[in-house]
Amino acid sequence: YRIRPWYREGREANGLLQTRPYVDVSSQKVVVSFLAPIRNPGDGEILGVAGVDVDVTDLFHMSTLPPDWAGLARVEVASPRTGEQGSRWLELKGRERSASAETGSEGVNLTSWDVDTTVIEDSGKPAFDKIFEGMLQGQTGVVSFDDDGTPALCAFAPFGIDQSSLLLIVPEPAVTAAADRMESEIKGMA
Repeated sequence: YRIRPWYREGREANGLLQTRPYVDVSSQKVVVSFLAPIRNPGDGEILGVAGVDVDVTDLFHMSTLPPDWAGLARVEVASPRTGEQGSRWLELKGRERSASAETGSEGVNLTSWDVDTTVIEDSGKPAFDKIFEGMLQGQTGVVSFDDDGTPALCAFAPFGIDQSSLLLIVPEPAVTAAADRMESEIKGMA
């Protein structure tokens, strides 16, 4: 364990440290670690590292999405990345799909996390710029964008201390379905 990145990062921290989301070696789940060095009070020598892993899925057990979004909405943990010559992309760690969720009378509870790493390249469009820059600045926001040919809304909010964000991506028709139904009902009354 002393050669693992989390341990080395914890030893070098001046206080509490939160890692980027990563795939835990033993559980194969996407986690965030909270770490702090343990120091000898007399001379400050580092004796070890204390830490706890938080399964990212646990964050979603407290959340409920509208039932209409089952199988459509997804949640991503994203980090903005910059490469050589100014290239930009979003690195996505893990993917929560509401298709693998429990649907109850109160909505959709996200229950499982599929571990994978994908990338969204800079499209050069304003939507990408707003998400990327918002993540760098620790902002929240909602952006309309094209999700593989489907109009979608992307809500983003800071997650952690390393500019990572949680993204909630929902096709626009799923978001507007309730309003469309109400409009049809009102027109039907006339």
